[in-house]
This record gives sequence, C-alpha cells and structure tokens, in this order.
Amino acid sequence: MEFRQIRYFLEIHRAGSYVRAAGNLGLTQPALSRQISMLERELDARLFERGARSLRLTPQGVTFLDYAVRLDDLWREAYEVLNQDHSRQLMG
Repeated sequence: MEFRQIRYFLEIHRAGSYVRAAGNLGLTQPALSRQISMLERELDARLFERGARSLRLTPQGVTFLDYAVRLDDLWREAYEVLNQDHSRQLMG
C-alpha cells in the first residue's frame, strides 16, 4: 500500500466521483481507478460501490475510511512537526 493511494481514496470519497477526484488530483480517471483497484486487491476488500449515477462506500470502505483519515491526519501532523524543527534549526 502506498500513502498516495490512501490520499486518492480520501479524495474520491470527498469528491463523490472518480472523474471529479481525478481532476482534483491531476490524474486521468483510468489511472486513478487503477490505483484504487491495486489498493482494493492489497486490502482484499472492495471499498466503493458504483451505481449508474452514484458512488458510495461499501461497509469495508466505511471501516477503511476511519483508518485512512487517521493516517492522513498523522502524516500531516508529522510533516508540520518536522518542518517546525527544521525551521528552528535554520534560525538557531
């Protein structure tokens, strides 16, 4: 699993569609679909259910969403802490 796949998953959920998420991420829809398919294979779980005009999380997707949000929050927190430490070193 790659961290970018987690970010892609979160963006699809936020955007409500693969097409919108792909545009927001600067990817093509097929490339985004491939990344999510790889993530689903690795997790052995289907994360999204696509209908004719709808996209929703599966029960496994709902479970994964909680973890994905926490992982993303932790990554952002670590990034901020590391950048603060780096800034202090440059100024000190």
